[in-house]
Amino acid sequence: MIAVIDPTNLDTIADSIIVMLADTLPPYTILYSDTSLLSTNGETVVHFNDDVVQRSYYVVIRHRNHLETWSATPLAIRGSGAIYDFTQSANHSYGNNACEVSPGKWGIWSGDVNQDGVIDGVDLTRIENSTKVFSVGYLPEDLTGDHLVESTDYSLVDTNSGLLIYRMKP
Repeated sequence: MIAVIDPTNLDTIADSIIVMLADTLPPYTILYSDTSLLSTNGETVVHFNDDVVQRSYYVVIRHRNHLETWSATPLAIRGSGAIYDFTQSANHSYGNNACEVSPGKWGIWSGDVNQDGVIDGVDLTRIENSTKVFSVGYLPEDLTGDHLVESTDYSLVDTNSGLLIYRMKP
């Protein structure tokens, strides 16, 4: 991962994500949420208050231009905390909804620019419009994190939208 937020001053911080804990029973309500900084090695530490302990939750990850992703199974949180690694395999994400980003490493799908739970033509149009006006900066349409919306970003969404990828949750 590359440093996206501020590559000069925060070169070990890739981006921010929202980590949520959802109930394990229908309708799987989000019970807790925290924004966390994601390091360039793909790790983050999230702190929730003490009342989350001694229960199990689905772990939900949101990012500004990636598909919301749920853990495959509920995670039991004990007094010492808990660790969940989405990168180990596709089956660590609900519905095997992950992409292989390097051999043996899995990640969440890129391209849900408008955060509606599906990577589709609407996301593609937003990126296309941003490329026409030479958009630069920390933008949802910048999928590569280079602070420039251009053909590489468009290509990622074009490819992923053709795969009919959408949010999967219990």
